[in-house]
Amino acid sequence: MINELNVFDRTNPYSASRANRLAVIAQEMNGVLEGSRDLRNDARATSVLQHLSPLVSVDCLVLRGEQVLLVQKKGTDRWVMPGGLMEMGESLAAAGRREVAEEAGLDVVVHGIVGMFDSTLLETGEGVHILDVTLSATAAGGTPSPGEETQRAAWWRLDCLPVLEPPHEQRLRTSLDNRESPLLTPWIGA
Repeated sequence: MINELNVFDRTNPYSASRANRLAVIAQEMNGVLEGSRDLRNDARATSVLQHLSPLVSVDCLVLRGEQVLLVQKKGTDRWVMPGGLMEMGESLAAAGRREVAEEAGLDVVVHGIVGMFDSTLLETGEGVHILDVTLSATAAGGTPSPGEETQRAAWWRLDCLPVLEPPHEQRLRTSLDNRESPLLTPWIGA
């Protein structure tokens, strides 16, 4: 039925890909409606249904002098900048503040964008298309403490960093290079 609507330009690769994804989703939904598919036990189908477009993820480069705030997610021994997926209706700055509070127990002041990364160009292994926006921020005070998704949260000296998740190595390095001249904040809801 999606193909019969003729609303997608099949000569445009992006439009054709989107039409194909919508056709797969329509088949998945038809299976749900007919009772032959139970999405509660099918993580792949749920993921396809929830993510029709690239996802937006926000990381925060939280600095305190020559230290950076990093978190260790549960189930891994590597470290990352605090961050995660934006929620519908949330500004970039609000997403950054929420993620740092959830993962490291700190309130932060967001200053601007210091990095943008496309998962199709980095080896993330996540299996979905994610646009990651890294924000610069400073802590409003307090001591880092892990949240529900993290097992550790700590300040690390920039000259003595722990082992980072592979995409975070490049994100951190690039974001540190850009920290002195972040993109302005009026457009991110800071």
